[in-house]
Amino acid sequence: MESTSLLACLGALYTFGLLLRQLAPGVRAASRNSYCVLLLALAPVLVQAGLFSLNDSLGLWLYLSAALLGIQAKLLYRVLALPFFALALITRGWLTPYFCLDCSFWNFFSNTFEKGALQYYLPNILYVFIYPVVYYGFFPLLGLLWVFFRRTDVYRAPQRFILGCLIAHVLYIALAPRQCPMDLLPDYALLLALLFPAWDRMYAYGFHFVGKKRMYWALGAFLLVQLLGNVVMWRP
Repeated sequence: MESTSLLACLGALYTFGLLLRQLAPGVRAASRNSYCVLLLALAPVLVQAGLFSLNDSLGLWLYLSAALLGIQAKLLYRVLALPFFALALITRGWLTPYFCLDCSFWNFFSNTFEKGALQYYLPNILYVFIYPVVYYGFFPLLGLLWVFFRRTDVYRAPQRFILGCLIAHVLYIALAPRQCPMDLLPDYALLLALLFPAWDRMYAYGFHFVGKKRMYWALGAFLLVQLLGNVVMWRP
């Protein structure tokens, strides 16, 4: 089971790389590879999913595959994306009768479920939008990329498709009477896909204006943040 989960996780990473190539063709491989490794492959939630949770890693792979098919220009690929999305939801348990029956519009604004047995700090609607950006299980410094983000990064049709998938999924997850960071893993991956131009801008500007040595130190700091996040995730 662990080996199958790890293979599904590797498949998700490979598909994520293909997705970045489609969204930002011509970008240097060093920028793309460092982004995949530092912000996704070493994300503590993904490491945990790859080692122990086949449903999460396989669900992520299917979801990214659907997104990759959906941004293609050919109608056939976009139609094929629909069953991939459905399989991803079923694999993760997001499309079962048990899950759907417990969903409610009022869960958007609630942070207490199961008659007080589950209590959280934030209402679901805030949780699904805030956690992918600041949670240590993903990458708590992700907000730094917003400095380099431009509105034109979501101007093209493929980026708008990814943005639509992201918004639809987080709203669907917010209907559920629970809060689980693993549920937000596909949203984190799609958010990374949208923020890749901002990363590449920072990467190029840094090496050009700041200097190689300082940029390598900055990348090392990103690596340290992810390693610390994994330590926190694995502590008893």
